[in-house]
Amino acid sequence: PIELSWGFNRITQLLRQALELAVERGHLVRSPKFKQLDESKNARMGFLDAASFRRLLAHLPDDGLRDFVLFGYLCGWRKGSIASLRWEDVDLDSGEINLAGQFTKNGEPLKMAITGEIAELIARRSEARATKAGSGLLLSSLVFPSRWK
Repeated sequence: PIELSWGFNRITQLLRQALELAVERGHLVRSPKFKQLDESKNARMGFLDAASFRRLLAHLPDDGLRDFVLFGYLCGWRKGSIASLRWEDVDLDSGEINLAGQFTKNGEPLKMAITGEIAELIARRSEARATKAGSGLLLSSLVFPSRWK
């Protein structure tokens, strides 16, 4: 029932916006009112505590996915923002990561200090950056070049 109310509310929200746009453009005289279903008991559940997260992390493959998930846990960024993080966004001299707003949900740039476990993770990713390509090496432009986008 909770998932149904969430889905119903998103669909009616889109329908309401479309009808309001039709009124705005003069295609309709007025838009009907829509009643939203109650979502008060729709709180997110199932978050992991730190110890449970570390146990889960230990079971992930060490092919970059582990670092990808750990980075998300440590910084709280969305999956798409993490997947779009480029090496040019990582400034080791200033000790900051600066992600352009075009890669964030709200369009605002993200800035984060490179310290502690994040610094260790960035060092690991830097070591894993080069891949063999024929007789030479190819450097990835992404911090997390992967299939987890």
